[in-house]
Amino acid sequence: MVVGTWLARAFFHKEAPVKSATATIAVEEFNLPTELTPEVESSKPTLDQLARENATLRHALAASSQMRNLAYRDPLTDLWNRHVFESRLLEELSRARYRPSCCLSLVVVDVLGMTAINEIHGRDAGDRCLKGVACLLREAVREYDVVARLGSDEFALLLPDTDARGAGHVVSRVRRLVIDANGRWGLPLAVSLGCATTPDGETSGSNLLRCAEVAMQCDQERREGLI
Repeated sequence: MVVGTWLARAFFHKEAPVKSATATIAVEEFNLPTELTPEVESSKPTLDQLARENATLRHALAASSQMRNLAYRDPLTDLWNRHVFESRLLEELSRARYRPSCCLSLVVVDVLGMTAINEIHGRDAGDRCLKGVACLLREAVREYDVVARLGSDEFALLLPDTDARGAGHVVSRVRRLVIDANGRWGLPLAVSLGCATTPDGETSGSNLLRCAEVAMQCDQERREGLI
């Protein structure tokens, strides 16, 4: 209300004539006061303090979000990291245990030839390749599936409510996407894949992961001569 009062006074502070083609009209100039009223002046420290506190909160929220992202995300590919993958694996296994009709499938993906790519083309080229594979894996699955990076060149796809046949479709989709993308980043691209599906509610996370990795190693041995 105080601010509105001095704005109204300022608005009618001075008149300046403006001539048109037909008449001379008196128009009021808008002049801000050189000094604030005591009431407004007295509120400035409070406003300044609120502004500082707001800025501090924004910085704290940004830092918290960044720390949370570092705790849960792989910094190179922005996929979920191994910690998140293992937590979600236990959650989905527990869910399947109480709902025996629900199947849980796991696909393990290994990028072949990464050592040679890093040695011949450099680490930056290898990083581009891994980022590209991460994008392809996201494209191959549903929005609520879990895509994670387990290690340097190893990824995992956690597929809730997916039986062995459905997991096979995902494996075929990944293979097709990799073939289509081969050479896109100026590098040869090949992967080996292995999948496993819960036979019943008693399967543990470590057993499921081990079965998928054994299947992936068998696939890798078949593909050694392709790279």
